[in-house]
Amino acid sequence: MFLLLFAYCSALYTGLGIALRQNDTQTHLNYPQIIESVFIIAGCVFSVVTLLGFASEVPDATSETRSMFREVYQHIVLENKSISLKNMLLLKTLEEVETFYLTALDILRVDKGLILSLFGTALSFCVLLMQLKRVDLESM
Repeated sequence: MFLLLFAYCSALYTGLGIALRQNDTQTHLNYPQIIESVFIIAGCVFSVVTLLGFASEVPDATSETRSMFREVYQHIVLENKSISLKNMLLLKTLEEVETFYLTALDILRVDKGLILSLFGTALSFCVLLMQLKRVDLESM
């Protein structure tokens, strides 16, 4: 997932580079470059939004699957048991329930907030680099 985000950010950086490139020798707009940058940026944004949408559904789907398996397990296990044993088994199964999260090497929990902040940081870094490059070209 991180490799996909890196690839999308790299392509977005390329699109921004094409869109923000300003040559002093050109007095007219270069429409093919503008169209290319719009398509690159739109494709990257669409891909990142789609990836975030699917990644945000993983914990919900996992918890739903676990609850279904827990109900089936409780129904099968508790069929012919005494009430006290049923209560003990129910408490044990409820105790073992934990939420599933995508993690990065079990260090960071990957959720929508983390992914969006990483994407925003990469985007602002790209814009900052483009501005610094423009200042360097003007000073020459």
